[in-house]
Amino acid sequence: MLRLWVLLAALAMPVVNYLALAGVLGPDVGEVSNRFPTLIVAAGYAFSIWGPIFALVVAFGVYQMLPASASKAMLERLRIPAAIAFTLTAVWTPIFIHGYFCTAALVLALTCAVLTVALLRADASWNDSGSARWLVWPCFSVFTAWVSLAAFLDVGQVLVAYRVDTGPAELTCSVLILLAAASLLLFVNQRLRGNLLYVATALWALLAICVAQTQKVDDAAHTTGWLALGIAAVLLAHYAWLKLVPLQSLRTA
Repeated sequence: MLRLWVLLAALAMPVVNYLALAGVLGPDVGEVSNRFPTLIVAAGYAFSIWGPIFALVVAFGVYQMLPASASKAMLERLRIPAAIAFTLTAVWTPIFIHGYFCTAALVLALTCAVLTVALLRADASWNDSGSARWLVWPCFSVFTAWVSLAAFLDVGQVLVAYRVDTGPAELTCSVLILLAAASLLLFVNQRLRGNLLYVATALWALLAICVAQTQKVDDAAHTTGWLALGIAAVLLAHYAWLKLVPLQSLRTA
């Protein structure tokens, strides 16, 4: 039953997204987002990453159903968090487009937490050959990094949607949101000893934030845009450092 749940939840993600884009479930996600522009936005092109995410998630859902993979310890560790994360992602869309922004933010935060657990569990199988390298690792690395940033940025949208007047503190709120996201990204990257796919996805999102924020007219948005670029540089340097330190240790040994 658990394997079937993972598969159905994986399939539900692109199906629900298609129904939302077709207007079957109500307003489009983009339309709702435009009504309540968040404090921090990413350039529209960045959201094309959902295509690869959907493909990887569905592939994982199908793969874990195969008889040959049914008993793998790696998949046993991942099925429960995968099923929960995929289900939460599917239900987030109708919750968001119908205006339950606070609930949607909580769902996204929980999805981020569950995916982070799954990714840390998948890390134990990084040295495995085959599926761990070409499917499981990419699936959870890309998905987790993207949702991690989305969960924090959604906090800004909740503030706007519920008309919380941040006033002069708007810049402070935006900076705190980005710094909190950066802390999570660096923590997970440290635990994974440098994850190229995770870091690359985060860089994709952070650069898109820089592009969108620096195109706004107010100085606060420009500040957060350049801060996002700075976080991207720090994350990249952190990844390089994690990879260089073991090499230096081997050379001095």
